Order: sequence, then structure tokens, then C-alpha cells
Amino acid sequence: MTPLSWWTVGYAVLAVLVVVAVRGPLVRRTGWRPAWTVVSLLALAAVLAVTLAPSRDFPRPLGVGSCLRGAAGQVRNGSAFALGGAQAELNLVLLVPLGTALVLATRRVRVPLAVVLALPALVELTQTQVPGRLCSGNDYVVNVTGGLGGVALGAALVALTRAVGRLRA
Repeated sequence: MTPLSWWTVGYAVLAVLVVVAVRGPLVRRTGWRPAWTVVSLLALAAVLAVTLAPSRDFPRPLGVGSCLRGAAGQVRNGSAFALGGAQAELNLVLLVPLGTALVLATRRVRVPLAVVLALPALVELTQTQVPGRLCSGNDYVVNVTGGLGGVALGAALVALTRAVGRLRA
């Protein structure tokens, strides 16, 4: 299960401070919608706080080799893309808010798609260096699936908003 600890709380508090600091410059530079930019940044912060908090499960980082061994083992035993259990469900919904909020902030899908494809890979690779965390190819696939669902939801909401705007005009 995902470890929620003082690390998680600390990361979350730090993230809120970072959001406050970068929101204005990011909105001015990109032209993104301010409120959805804040939601996007907070969703990103939540993902990082939950996925990168150390745990006591392993005394030291397992390294990149653990990721490669784990992926090979998952393919060998047939569990490589299997969904199931609370952990998989949490991984599935983890990036939905981020994907949705990014589309609503940008009104486009290119940047959100890049984020939901790259972020899980970066998280899994980073987890190889965090005590108590495991790199998992299955987690990557499930996170990306949820992120793509969030992007699709955001794109549908943007299309709906545009259609309603045209009807009112």
C-alpha cells in the first residue's frame, strides 16, 4: 500500500509553497487559465508526495536493477499488465485529476499527454533511489492509463464548453 507518512505531509506542505511561488510566473509565461493551473500544480504535488515518500519496507534504495528485474519477472509470470487490488485502483486514479486539470488549464492535449506519459516513468525511475519504494512496469502502465483517461475527460469537458459557448452566441 502507498505509505502515507510525515514525509508525505512534509512534501505536501513544501509543494503548496512551491505552487504559490510558481503559479503567477507560469500563468504569465504560458497563458494558461489561472485556477486550473493551480489545480494542475496541486495535483502534480499530490502525485509526487504520495509516490516519492520513503517507506520502511526496505532499508535502502534498491536501484535501477530492481526495476528491470521486476519488469522481467512480471512479464515472465504473466502479471505485467494485470489490474487488481486497492493498490492498482489507486494507481489507476492517481493521474486522472492531473490529466484533466492540465487540459482545462491549457485548453489543449499535447502538453497534458506528454506529462501523463513522462511523469510515471520519471516517478518509477526515481523510486529506484528512494528507500522503501519499488519500480514497477505495471504501475507505469496503470498510471498512464489513468492519466490518459484524465486527458480524455478534460478534452471532453473543453469540447462541451466550446459547444455550449457556440450555442449561446
